[in-house]
Amino acid sequence: MANISGNETFNNSYIFSDYIQNSRPQGSEAQEKYILPLFLLVGTFSNVSTLVIFCRGKQTRISVSIYVSAYCIGNLTTLFFLYGMHLLTTVSAFPELSNLNSSVCSILAFIHKMVQYSSVWFVVGMTIDRYIAVCHPSSALTMCTVFMAKVAVGIILIGLVVTSVHAMWVYDINHKTGICDMFTPENNLQIVHLKIWNILSAAAYVYLPLIILLILNTLLTCGLCFQHSSSSTSTQDNGSTEYTNAVVAISMLYFALVLPVTLHNIVMISSGLQMTTDMYNTLVIFDHMQRINLVNVFFVCLLFSRSFRQELHNIYRLIREKRKQTVEMSRLSNKALITNETTTTTVNEEDTLI
Repeated sequence: MANISGNETFNNSYIFSDYIQNSRPQGSEAQEKYILPLFLLVGTFSNVSTLVIFCRGKQTRISVSIYVSAYCIGNLTTLFFLYGMHLLTTVSAFPELSNLNSSVCSILAFIHKMVQYSSVWFVVGMTIDRYIAVCHPSSALTMCTVFMAKVAVGIILIGLVVTSVHAMWVYDINHKTGICDMFTPENNLQIVHLKIWNILSAAAYVYLPLIILLILNTLLTCGLCFQHSSSSTSTQDNGSTEYTNAVVAISMLYFALVLPVTLHNIVMISSGLQMTTDMYNTLVIFDHMQRINLVNVFFVCLLFSRSFRQELHNIYRLIREKRKQTVEMSRLSNKALITNETTTTTVNEEDTLI
């Protein structure tokens, strides 16, 4: 979301705008009361369903499942920790937690950065995994394993901690507005310090992963086309190639939905323009576009992965069979109960006659 107050020069240095908002046009809160609940429900269903499918059966033996599971967990954390808590403050009288005091502001700023920008790196991880599997199949047996995927996810989390921990020293309560915001630099050294951190963090959070996604998606698409047209294609026997199309779709869609808000912020930063109402409305539209990445993983996998559809069908069939068993057991239990009651009644009648 847009951050259009106070330290505008520094806050807009992020390509994804911070969700901590300092001002909004009138009426946007009313819209969020209806948009955000639906958004949270769809996102919860999408990510939880995908997480359940990738955490059962043969899916757990595929390297892609680790990245997709981490991606879903990152999305769920973003949905509840950022959007859910924001919805709570919108519909109730509770203040933003980040505005309580300086310590809470610093800690939440650090957590916000980690949560908000984790998903893009998990997408990068799964795209690299599929690139190796398609374009370098000889290395896939050693590189595209569950263990290596877990190691990669761990490295991503450590990198996010290292990159984001600086936010604890950069964010503080603005004593004029009472809002958690980047501190106002008081001397040239602090200005240089803040600019360097903004450039490095923006590169780590957005510039670098998006450039990697652009290159890998291009190479992976060419590799898939070549593999499809080639008559002598080496294939992996572990079934993980079933999810290659789904990963490519997730990666490309992520890039396409994030690109508009990225370009918008680059223009704002480079031109130094002041935020106007029209610019803000445009930024809100772009922000809604990038939000789709938090809720679309289930539907993308459903459309592009046959194995995912088969696993979903297996779960549905399992639930249906259990339901049938429950109904059958209930019917037999009722039948036995009726038989016992009939037997008891007959015995009582015979005792009465005697």
